[in-house]
Amino acid sequence: MRLISTFALRKLQNEDDYALACGLVRDVAGDKQLDEGSYRYFEVLIDLIGEYEKSVGHRIDTSKLAPGEIVRHLAEENGMTLTDLAEEIGIGQSNLSEMVSGKRDWSKKAIVALHERFLLDPMLFLKAA
Repeated sequence: MRLISTFALRKLQNEDDYALACGLVRDVAGDKQLDEGSYRYFEVLIDLIGEYEKSVGHRIDTSKLAPGEIVRHLAEENGMTLTDLAEEIGIGQSNLSEMVSGKRDWSKKAIVALHERFLLDPMLFLKAA
């Protein structure tokens, strides 16, 4: 109930709502002791934050990040290892690891699969070449 009294779940209307919601998420980030109700609350709140960011055009500047860093981050955010991701997108694990680490160029198959899986712009991979 403390969470609901701090921020009742609702569509974010403005930057103040957004800042409050983001602050609440940051305050509990990494807390492994959340009960099931709190966990579900944060699942919904994170979805609401994402919807707001899309609606107002918030973008993360990835211009200084290598494609491999972005792919690794997305895999981790989705609770996946590179092995899991490789299996899901039909790429050999060692090949994906080498592409992520920059030891190998991105294959067309990997670019297409990562675009489909994470909606990544294929140009991200082509600029790195």
